[in-house]
Amino acid sequence: MTSSALEAAAGVAVKTSAEEVAAEGGQHHFEARQVNASGAQPTVDRKSSLSSDLMRRAPTKPQVAFAARRTLKVSGAIFMVIVFIIALIGAPRNVIDDVATKANLMTALFLVGLVLVVLEDHVGVNKSAVMLMVS
Repeated sequence: MTSSALEAAAGVAVKTSAEEVAAEGGQHHFEARQVNASGAQPTVDRKSSLSSDLMRRAPTKPQVAFAARRTLKVSGAIFMVIVFIIALIGAPRNVIDDVATKANLMTALFLVGLVLVVLEDHVGVNKSAVMLMVS
């Protein structure tokens, strides 16, 4: 069976030569043409490029959930490390010595630790390590 016989049987025209691709401007894409029963006019002409498909595709729910989990995990860990470094260095003095600022910072540290512990299974952190860092 020749390729033209296969094309006729399937109702699809396929580009096979480099000249046909070069005539299209040298673009690398896939083209499928469905022809009607008489074989005269193409009824559907679809061109798809891999890069344009990837750029047009919206993120899926699992991708958004993964990004949210990763953002929560990284931002919580960075916040705890920054507070730990501030406590270790003892600077800036206005944060360490001011009673109201110190209370607000400790409350924020407690809330971040609490959120990370509550969402432990989803975020993927160890509850013991979070509590050790917060204490």
